[in-house]
Amino acid sequence: MLIFAIIDFGRLLNTQLNVTEAAQQGARIASFGDQPRARVRELAGDEAAIGDLRVCAVTDGTDASARVTVTFPFEFVTPLGAVAAMLGAGGGGGGRLTVTGRGVMPCS
Repeated sequence: MLIFAIIDFGRLLNTQLNVTEAAQQGARIASFGDQPRARVRELAGDEAAIGDLRVCAVTDGTDASARVTVTFPFEFVTPLGAVAAMLGAGGGGGGRLTVTGRGVMPCS
Protein backbone atom coordinates (compact mmCIF):
# COMPACT_ATOMS: atom_id res chain seq x y z
CA MET A 1 0.00 0.00 0.00
CA LEU A 2 2.89 2.34 0.72
CA ILE A 3 4.29 1.88 -2.80
CA PHE A 4 0.82 2.49 -4.29
CA ALA A 5 0.48 5.65 -2.21
CA ILE A 6 3.88 6.94 -3.36
CA ILE A 7 3.04 6.30 -7.02
CA ASP A 8 -0.41 7.90 -6.97
CA PHE A 9 0.59 10.79 -4.72
CA GLY A 10 3.45 11.62 -7.09
CA ARG A 11 1.12 11.54 -10.07
CA LEU A 12 -1.45 13.66 -8.22
CA LEU A 13 1.17 16.23 -7.24
CA ASN A 14 2.44 16.41 -10.82
CA THR A 15 -1.11 16.88 -12.12
CA GLN A 16 -1.75 19.64 -9.58
CA LEU A 17 1.42 21.45 -10.63
CA ASN A 18 0.53 21.18 -14.34
CA VAL A 19 -3.02 22.43 -13.81
CA THR A 20 -1.84 25.34 -11.66
CA GLU A 21 0.80 26.29 -14.24
CA ALA A 22 -1.83 26.15 -17.01
CA ALA A 23 -4.13 28.45 -15.01
CA GLN A 24 -1.29 30.90 -14.30
CA GLN A 25 -0.21 30.98 -17.95
CA GLY A 26 -3.85 31.36 -19.02
CA ALA A 27 -4.31 34.31 -16.66
CA ARG A 28 -1.15 35.90 -18.01
CA ILE A 29 -2.43 35.64 -21.58
CA ALA A 30 -5.90 36.86 -20.53
CA SER A 31 -4.33 39.90 -18.82
CA PHE A 32 -3.24 41.12 -22.26
CA GLY A 33 -6.76 40.70 -23.65
CA ASP A 34 -6.17 37.46 -25.58
CA GLN A 35 -8.07 34.17 -25.29
CA PRO A 36 -6.01 31.63 -23.29
CA ARG A 37 -7.92 28.43 -24.19
CA ALA A 38 -5.35 27.04 -26.64
CA ARG A 39 -2.42 27.57 -24.25
CA VAL A 40 -4.32 26.09 -21.30
CA ARG A 41 -5.16 22.97 -23.30
CA GLU A 42 -1.55 22.71 -24.46
CA LEU A 43 -0.26 22.75 -20.87
CA ALA A 44 -3.00 20.88 -19.01
CA GLY A 45 -4.21 18.45 -21.69
CA ASP A 46 -7.37 17.95 -23.69
CA GLU A 47 -9.39 16.74 -20.70
CA ALA A 48 -8.88 20.03 -18.88
CA ALA A 49 -11.89 22.30 -18.50
CA ILE A 50 -11.75 26.05 -18.11
CA GLY A 51 -14.23 27.22 -15.50
CA ASP A 52 -14.01 30.84 -14.35
CA LEU A 53 -12.54 32.93 -17.17
CA ARG A 54 -12.22 36.70 -17.20
CA VAL A 55 -10.25 38.31 -20.03
CA CYS A 56 -9.13 41.94 -19.69
CA ALA A 57 -10.67 44.50 -22.01
CA VAL A 58 -9.20 47.80 -23.17
CA THR A 59 -11.67 49.70 -20.96
CA ASP A 60 -10.74 47.85 -17.75
CA GLY A 61 -9.34 50.00 -14.98
CA THR A 62 -5.99 49.51 -13.32
CA ASP A 63 -7.55 47.58 -10.44
CA ALA A 64 -9.07 44.93 -12.73
CA SER A 65 -7.55 41.48 -13.04
CA ALA A 66 -7.74 38.50 -15.36
CA ARG A 67 -8.83 35.21 -13.82
CA VAL A 68 -8.65 31.63 -15.06
CA THR A 69 -9.77 28.48 -13.26
CA VAL A 70 -8.78 25.11 -14.74
CA THR A 71 -10.09 21.72 -13.62
CA PHE A 72 -8.76 18.32 -14.58
CA PRO A 73 -10.11 14.85 -13.79
CA PHE A 74 -7.48 12.74 -12.04
CA GLU A 75 -7.80 8.96 -11.93
CA PHE A 76 -5.78 6.68 -9.71
CA VAL A 77 -3.80 3.95 -11.51
CA THR A 78 -3.22 1.74 -8.49
CA PRO A 79 -5.74 -0.10 -6.29
CA LEU A 80 -5.37 2.77 -3.82
CA GLY A 81 -8.12 4.63 -5.69
CA ALA A 82 -10.64 1.87 -5.02
CA VAL A 83 -9.68 1.84 -1.33
CA ALA A 84 -10.03 5.63 -1.14
CA ALA A 85 -13.45 5.44 -2.83
CA MET A 86 -14.61 2.83 -0.30
CA LEU A 87 -13.51 5.08 2.55
CA GLY A 88 -15.28 8.08 1.02
CA ALA A 89 -12.07 9.94 0.19
CA GLY A 90 -12.14 9.31 -3.56
CA GLY A 91 -13.86 12.55 -4.48
CA GLY A 92 -16.05 11.80 -7.48
CA GLY A 93 -16.32 8.06 -6.79
CA GLY A 94 -14.53 5.23 -8.50
CA GLY A 95 -11.16 6.54 -7.44
CA ARG A 96 -11.46 9.85 -9.29
CA LEU A 97 -10.61 13.33 -8.11
CA THR A 98 -11.04 16.74 -9.68
CA VAL A 99 -7.84 18.78 -9.53
CA THR A 100 -8.31 22.57 -9.67
CA GLY A 101 -5.83 25.35 -10.42
CA ARG A 102 -6.47 29.10 -10.30
CA GLY A 103 -4.53 31.95 -11.83
CA VAL A 104 -4.96 35.70 -11.35
CA MET A 105 -3.02 38.49 -13.07
CA PRO A 106 -3.58 42.26 -13.07
CA CYS A 107 -4.74 43.73 -16.37
CA SER A 108 -1.95 45.51 -18.17
